[in-house]
Amino acid sequence: MEHLQARLSAQHHVASGDDLRALGLSRTQIRRLVAGGVLVRIRKDCFVSGEVWRGAAPWHLHELRARAVATKLCGPGRPYALSHQSGLEVCQIGTFGVDDRVHLTRTDAQRGRSDGVVHIHPPVSPTWVIFPDDPASREPPVVDPALACLQVAGSRGLVAGLVSADIALRQRATAIERLRQAGREGSFGHGAPAVRTVVEHATGLSGSAGETRARWIMLEAGLPAPELQAMICDEHGELVGFVDFMLREAWTVVEFDGALKYGSSRDLMAEKWREDRLRALGYEVVRITWDELAHPERVVAKIRAAMARGLARRATPA
Repeated sequence: MEHLQARLSAQHHVASGDDLRALGLSRTQIRRLVAGGVLVRIRKDCFVSGEVWRGAAPWHLHELRARAVATKLCGPGRPYALSHQSGLEVCQIGTFGVDDRVHLTRTDAQRGRSDGVVHIHPPVSPTWVIFPDDPASREPPVVDPALACLQVAGSRGLVAGLVSADIALRQRATAIERLRQAGREGSFGHGAPAVRTVVEHATGLSGSAGETRARWIMLEAGLPAPELQAMICDEHGELVGFVDFMLREAWTVVEFDGALKYGSSRDLMAEKWREDRLRALGYEVVRITWDELAHPERVVAKIRAAMARGLARRATPA
C-alpha cells in the first residue's frame, strides 16, 4: 500500500492500470481497491486516489478526472492532448458553464469520437500543443490555453469562452495577440461567431468569472461599455480605490459582490467605508451578487435605475 500511495502522490494522485500493474497489483487486487474506496475508477484503466477524490472541492474534480484519463491516453507516442476545459483545468485556468466529460484533441489525422466519459475531437496542428519539457514529470500534453479558451467558446458558448479567456489573460497564461492568432488558425464550425466575439471582448482586467458574466450582461443589454478596474480619487487626489466597473458619464459604480473579497470582518468594514466614500463623492454604487447573475434582467434594471439617479443628481442645480 505504501508503494501505491507513493506512486499516486508522485502522479498528481492519479494512475493508469499499467501503473498499478507495474507495482505488482493484479486485476483482482485492483478491483478490491476500487470496491474498498482506496481508488476511484474514472473509466477503464484510469484511476484517482479515493481519499483525494472524496476530499476535493467540486471545481477540482474535473482536473483529477482529466489527469486520470491522460495517464492512459496521453504521453510519448500517443496522438492525444488534453483540450477545451480539460486542458484549461490542468493549466489552473478556471472554467464556467462546461460539462464533466474529459476533452482531448488528436494530433494526428484520425477522426475524433466520444463516449460517456471522454470526448475526443478532430485534430489540431501539433504547433498548438504544449508538450512537457520533461516526460518523466508525467504532465500531459495540453492544447495551448489561447486555443483551448476558444475551443470552449465554440463548443459551450460565448460566456463560457469569455470567462476562461479573461482568466487566462489575467493570469498571463496567454496574450491578446495569441488569442487573435488562435481565432485565425483554429477551426470552430458553428461556434465561430462566439469565438469572434470572445476575441473581440476578452480582457485581462476582469477580476473573476462573476465580473466577466456581469460585464457581458451589461454589454448584451446595450448599456455603455464600462471602464474596468477604474481608479477613483477624492477631491484632494487621494486614492479611494479601484472599482470593478465605472459608468463615468452616469456617475455610477458597479461592483460584483464576490464572497471571496471579504476574508474577515475587517475586510467587510473596509469595503463599507470605501463605499461610503464613493457615495459621498456623488457616485451611485450598485452591487451585483452571484445569485443575481442568473437573472440578467434584474441586473440590468438595477444598473439602469442607478444610472438614472446619477444623471438626475448631476442635472439638478446645487
